[in-house]
Amino acid sequence: MSNIELTNQQKRYLLLYLDEPTARTISSFADRFECSRANSKKILDRMVKMGLFYKVQNDYCLTDFGQRISSELARQRNDVALVLFYLFGQTKVRGRQCANEIMRLANDELKQLFLNKSTMLSRLPQAGQMLSHKELAEILGRGKYEVLFHIYKHSNSDGEIVLKSSMANNAYQNRATLDIGDESFLVVYPQSIKRAHGGYFKKGVARELGYQIDGSMHWLKIIDGAFQIPLHVLHTWQYLGSTIFCTNIQLMNRASIGFVNHTNKAYFMFVLNIMDS
Repeated sequence: MSNIELTNQQKRYLLLYLDEPTARTISSFADRFECSRANSKKILDRMVKMGLFYKVQNDYCLTDFGQRISSELARQRNDVALVLFYLFGQTKVRGRQCANEIMRLANDELKQLFLNKSTMLSRLPQAGQMLSHKELAEILGRGKYEVLFHIYKHSNSDGEIVLKSSMANNAYQNRATLDIGDESFLVVYPQSIKRAHGGYFKKGVARELGYQIDGSMHWLKIIDGAFQIPLHVLHTWQYLGSTIFCTNIQLMNRASIGFVNHTNKAYFMFVLNIMDS
């Protein structure tokens, strides 16, 4: 938007003009905002001097400059309304009403937050669609996003393979970080555990995570207290709808419990809700 400084009331006048084209006179603005005609005239005449309106008899009309400014305000307002729809399921009319108030009251940081979320929401695919890690990164944009995850293991039951929750969950925080940048990573955070054995406690900690690409194993070591899994390893994601993405991957979890090393196969399920990140 231009560097022009607008008061909250001037923004409301511009948005009303777009939403209700018949509101062009001093009386119509005064009735809409429940203020005196003298107050509305003062605001409108000031906007004429700013180059936003011009006057034709009793009507106030947008200049080309005023049209550009009001269109940008409307775009920002619609961004806010889109986020409110996904958050609260608000109708278009109600969403616009709430968005108008947020536009009037919010600071620049909050407005930018709504804009960033709206940009992501406008890029969402159809529910059920599969997408690559590159497509996910394009939807999200650069930044850090919170991801929930859970670890499962295979178990045989009556000849059927079922997934059960793994004890390895205790060795990790259940929140990871998706870091999108020049190089993108899914960062998981190990934590030490204690296990009772023979009347005393053994300390356990994850040492390495391994993944396989083209038949070759690659092992990750802890860097700055975390495992940084390259995003390209998680090459396929699914959009479940309602702003939620998920993916899963089989990893080898190498841990030390006491003086004994253990290596086990584990299945990591990652879930990203962009409205919670």
